[in-house]
Amino acid sequence: MIHIVFGASASGSIKQVLREMGLDRSEEVIAFCDILSVGPIHKLHEDTGLRTRFDWMQERMTDEFEELADQQKSVKKAIGRLLFMPEGSRFVIWCCDNADEQTGLRYVTYLLKGKVCDISLVNTTEAYEDLIRPKNKYKPLHTGEIAPEKLQTIYRDGFRRVLTDHDREALEMEWMAL
Repeated sequence: MIHIVFGASASGSIKQVLREMGLDRSEEVIAFCDILSVGPIHKLHEDTGLRTRFDWMQERMTDEFEELADQQKSVKKAIGRLLFMPEGSRFVIWCCDNADEQTGLRYVTYLLKGKVCDISLVNTTEAYEDLIRPKNKYKPLHTGEIAPEKLQTIYRDGFRRVLTDHDREALEMEWMAL
């Protein structure tokens, strides 16, 4: 099982969940640590699109901590790991109802286009509202804002749905439209 998340915080939380459940040796996490709600995403599934995006970020984002180069390496590594997963792999994509993670969902689904694999979706906004929110009025805007113990409840309760071929095609087409 490969868990796909958007952001370093979500990655750390899911890794902690897997470790606490004793699944950290059999399941892995691929993190896309980019903010896909900002900047160009045209042809991001191609090298030219990645270059355009990274150039745009370098021109417009402050990099006082010199993190952009590391971010670029991290994104390329995540894409490489995703593309070279064997046929028959099982993926779980975790995403909230925000522009960044919803764009990421479409992007990752497109990257998996044509791959024979199972893809499940955990909509963390819906899961949080159904399982946790009645006890708590807080509504997370990003998966990384949800505490690991709450993500563990979401994972343990199986709050995910398998994407059908129709779902996948629709998300792939939405990526191309974006």
